[in-house]
Amino acid sequence: MPAAVELTEQDTETVRAIADFAFVLPRPEFSDFIGPILAKLREAGYQCMLLNPDQALALAQDCHTGQVQPPKVVISTNEGEFISGFTRSAKVLLAHSFFIRDTIPTPIEQGADHYFEFDYFFAPSTFYAEWTIRALYDANYVGLGYANAMDHGITKYVIPGGYAKALPPARKPGGPRPEQPLILYAPSVLSPEHTGHRFHLDGNQILFSLARAFPHARIVCRPHPSDRTRDFVPHMMALFASQGMDNVSFDLSVTPPPTLYADPDVLLTDMSGFAFVYEMLTRQRPIFFIPADECAKHPRFCALTCQFARLVNNVQQLLDVVQAQLNQPDVLEGDVAALFDSVFALPYNTVDALMADLVRIHQGERAEHWINLPVRYGTQR
Repeated sequence: MPAAVELTEQDTETVRAIADFAFVLPRPEFSDFIGPILAKLREAGYQCMLLNPDQALALAQDCHTGQVQPPKVVISTNEGEFISGFTRSAKVLLAHSFFIRDTIPTPIEQGADHYFEFDYFFAPSTFYAEWTIRALYDANYVGLGYANAMDHGITKYVIPGGYAKALPPARKPGGPRPEQPLILYAPSVLSPEHTGHRFHLDGNQILFSLARAFPHARIVCRPHPSDRTRDFVPHMMALFASQGMDNVSFDLSVTPPPTLYADPDVLLTDMSGFAFVYEMLTRQRPIFFIPADECAKHPRFCALTCQFARLVNNVQQLLDVVQAQLNQPDVLEGDVAALFDSVFALPYNTVDALMADLVRIHQGERAEHWINLPVRYGTQR
């Protein structure tokens, strides 16, 4: 199954056809979240569309005027204006991340009112479910400001799972390692709405320090795909090229090669959920580089990393931990491994489980593992 999808001529020509499922892809870097499930549904005989937001707006307008029947289910990785027009479709928000921190601002805090027009919210981890539930209840704090959005449904459904990327097989802990070890640096996205991203501040120092301390290693930096065109990324690449540091390279692909989730011998990030997927596949603890002042802003997240990963506050600590992990795999074991699996390794994060849930939505059915969330009680006028 493909890891990613692109809009095709067939999709463009069939946007006016009646569909079982309409997938909307606002951001191409999230195409690997829908590629496998889109292929699976088509293989099963369901009529599926793949639309960009402009096509979705046009289709919604045609549905409103009666020119076409609305799709039974509309699925998107992001909220947007386009979702408002599908008043007769079930609306599904598919998570575009495996993990989300409790300190990430909710849609209310970012003014993203279209978020509340969805009916079903997939949550790939318990931490994602926690944030989603808080995000939905946030609407009650502002009352009438979101009354129209909430009129689309008082009851919402938070569905565990939905993370169905085409990932490589899990790696056996402590297995053979290559002669040239691979260190992957995968920072989170730069966002004006929240803190945590440090790549634009610390990236140069981190990469220079790694390159000098471990000249025998292959060091790959993968900026978040939303950051790959920001000014600081090409400037950083030019700087390393001018220094002749051949052991440092940059992966600017739109979606990550599946091998990057399992091949690294050491994985370093600031606060990216990518690290926990790596940990599930390799059973090796990732490294989180979070300065002490930043840790003070994210106490719960830093407590989590101390439990399941390695937390470092400065470059010297980083180099020490990287050296230790290159000397000996830092593998999850015993009760800690069991606890990690209980909160991260949800059985519903497969393409088959996701398909089963989407078919239930299509048929108007429910499942016992869904969280039925009455956002408000009583009757709305």
